[in-house]
Amino acid sequence: MPGVTTADEVPRAAVGPGFDPSAAGGFAASGRPPTPGAPASSGRGLAITSLVSSLVWVVGIGSVVAVVTAILAFRRRPDPVSQGLAIAGLIIGILGLASTAVFATAVGIPVFMADRSAAHEAQVQSDLRNGAIGMEMAYTDAGRYPGASGQELSDVIDGFVPYDDVTVEVTQVSEDRFCLTGYREGWDGPVAAYDSHGGGILDDPAGCTP
Repeated sequence: MPGVTTADEVPRAAVGPGFDPSAAGGFAASGRPPTPGAPASSGRGLAITSLVSSLVWVVGIGSVVAVVTAILAFRRRPDPVSQGLAIAGLIIGILGLASTAVFATAVGIPVFMADRSAAHEAQVQSDLRNGAIGMEMAYTDAGRYPGASGQELSDVIDGFVPYDDVTVEVTQVSEDRFCLTGYREGWDGPVAAYDSHGGGILDDPAGCTP
């Protein structure tokens, strides 16, 4: 109608001739907004980090970094090249973790057993020394060493209580000489021995000889 401005003419009248809505970021002729063109991340940096870390084994730390960064790269929906790098890093990282576990087991168990054995031997030696003190105190009171060969020290000295699974036996070598032999459950033979004339704990755990 004459004198009436249509809806399509209002924007053009406001901005002047030659205005293109699509070029200004507005709606295109179809009426739909333009599709954003932000590119997706390829995860290439994470994939490279995973592969490099998997090859740098430092007590398993590199393997852990390789596995974590590979997983992060996969979450970025990587391109084929990045995906291949991440897969390689993941596989090598997992193998590195497995080798770390095998290494720790092979080294750690013998060390643990050696430390445990040394601790048990120290417990027996401590019982032998405490038992020797009890024997000397009994000698001071009675003028002789108590007990007979083959008796357990806990039956000879009142109040003597050895460590769990430890047994201390008395051997009367002579009237003024005794020997203590310490055993521990699970050990094959004596663990340590004490000779009242031999200066304390013996190098030979088999015990005293007349």
